[in-house]
Amino acid sequence: IGHAARVAYLAHEVGRHLGFGPEERRGVLAVGLLHDAGVAVRHEGGHLLASAWVATRFGFDESMGASILATHERWDGRGRPDGLSGHEVPIDGLVVSAAHWASEFADSAMSPLRARAQLQNASLSDIEPLAGPEVAAALHAVLNDDQTWLAMRNGGLAGIIGSAGVGEGRPSYAQ
Repeated sequence: IGHAARVAYLAHEVGRHLGFGPEERRGVLAVGLLHDAGVAVRHEGGHLLASAWVATRFGFDESMGASILATHERWDGRGRPDGLSGHEVPIDGLVVSAAHWASEFADSAMSPLRARAQLQNASLSDIEPLAGPEVAAALHAVLNDDQTWLAMRNGGLAGIIGSAGVGEGRPSYAQ
């Protein structure tokens, strides 16, 4: 399972920990899946704008595109494209940004066990400048949950993501 699936799963779980409702969790799941979709698309504004464009091609509204753009913003204001900071950054962007950080960190480790140990021992002060104190604490809790690691390293992550996106308040066939 690839990077986007891991980001989407982690974002969904962080959203659950933050008390997001079913629609909000579905939203961060979709943003997580699409956050880097623009890498494969040539677009004048770069991959972030291309990712937002891809979201519209899948029928999502402009708010989904704004959420995708927010995945590169940072709590401390050193992000892009708009340099937003603190509560100016949409919470779903911060959640996906934190999940992306954890996925990238895990991918760069020499082994899944080393990644798990390093991420579980990560200081909140490492994550807070990126995602803020609330999201950092939620990510830290998710990363310390054994079920998170079992889900991310077994072959069933696609099924978990599929079931997370449906059956939480509306039928899967509903638009």
